[in-house]
Amino acid sequence: MRITGDDVEFTNRYVDDYISIPMSTAILRTLTEDGFLITADGLERSEGHTSDTKAQKIFSFPPTRFSFAFAGIADLPVSKGIFNFKDAWRDAVAAIPMGRHETMGQYATRIAIDVQRLLLEQCPLVTLPEHPSKDEPGSTITEVFIDGYRNGYPESADVRFFHINQQVASPRIFFCKLQKDGTFIHGSETITQLLKQKDPLIEQFKTPLQRAIRNSPALSMHAIIARAYIKACESAEGRSLDPVCESIGGRIHMATITSPRGFEWVREFEPVKPQP
Repeated sequence: MRITGDDVEFTNRYVDDYISIPMSTAILRTLTEDGFLITADGLERSEGHTSDTKAQKIFSFPPTRFSFAFAGIADLPVSKGIFNFKDAWRDAVAAIPMGRHETMGQYATRIAIDVQRLLLEQCPLVTLPEHPSKDEPGSTITEVFIDGYRNGYPESADVRFFHINQQVASPRIFFCKLQKDGTFIHGSETITQLLKQKDPLIEQFKTPLQRAIRNSPALSMHAIIARAYIKACESAEGRSLDPVCESIGGRIHMATITSPRGFEWVREFEPVKPQP
C-alpha cells in the first residue's frame, strides 16, 4: 500500500442545526452555551456479528483537554502485528505539543500526518473494506472527531482516513464551526429525520435524566435528546426502518467539554471501564 497525493485536504464546515452524516455507529456532538456534549453508543461489530456492547468510542488524551471520538476500523492487521488507531492517535498527541497560536484544524493535521506515517510504515496486510461514500472520495477506514476549547473558544475538527482502490490516501481534515445548539449526528439519516420531525419513535425515549448535568439545563436537554436518538436506533422499529441501525446500540456513554473544566464524564453515562 502507498499514500496517494502529497497534501492533506483541509475544508471548513459551519453547522447551526442537526447535520446528519451516515455512519454505522452513533456519535452525536453538540455545542451549547455551556459547552460540548459528546455522546456515543457502545455497540461494536466484527464480521457481521456483535462483538461488544460496552465499547468505548470517546476518549480524552493528555496533555489536551479535548474529546476524541473514533468510528470505523479500530484494529488493522499489519506486518508488525495490530495497528490500533486509538493508541496511535494517543501516542501522537503525547509526542506533538499543540502550538500556542495553532487552530484545532492545524493541530489535527499534524497529528493525522504522524498517524498516517506510522500506518504506512507498518504496511497493512488485509484487504481494506470497500464502502464508497456518496459525498467523499474513496472508502473510509477510520474517522476521528475532535471537540474542545482553544484559548476559551470552542473548536471542532474531523479527520478522515480512507483508501482509494486499496491505496491509503492522504487524510482529509474538516475544520468544523458549530454554532450554539448545532449538532453533528453521525449515524442513521432516517432516524435523524424523525428526530427533526419530533416523531413518536423518538419522543417516547425522551425521559428525564436521573441526574441533571451540573448547572446546565442546555447540556441536560441535549443529553436527553442524544439518548433518545440512540435508543430509537436500537429499537426494533428503528432497525426495521434503517439497516444501519443494526450496528447501533449497547451502553451509551457521554462526556462534556467546558472551557473552565475541560473533559468530564456525565454521571451514570461513564464507560464501564474508562480507558485513558
